[in-house]
Amino acid sequence: VAWAFLGLDGSLSTLFVEPGFRGRGLGKWVAGRVLGGLGAFTAEGRRWCHADVLVGNEEGEGVVRALGGREGWVVYWVRVDLGEV
Repeated sequence: VAWAFLGLDGSLSTLFVEPGFRGRGLGKWVAGRVLGGLGAFTAEGRRWCHADVLVGNEEGEGVVRALGGREGWVVYWVRVDLGEV
């Protein structure tokens, strides 16, 4: 009913909870379990990780805040047709 995937860089790249099970804290629990196993990234003596959340994804932003996360930067993805460059 809920799952998460880590990216190759250790980021939380996918988090999904089936609609009928949302609002029960499952997303927070799954994300916490997946991210809790990470320890490779340290800065200033603290463990950290990151997640890419689409701007405006209020549910995703809420899960990140519930885990104690905060916005650190905004990323823009650009598609370039290399045949046109």
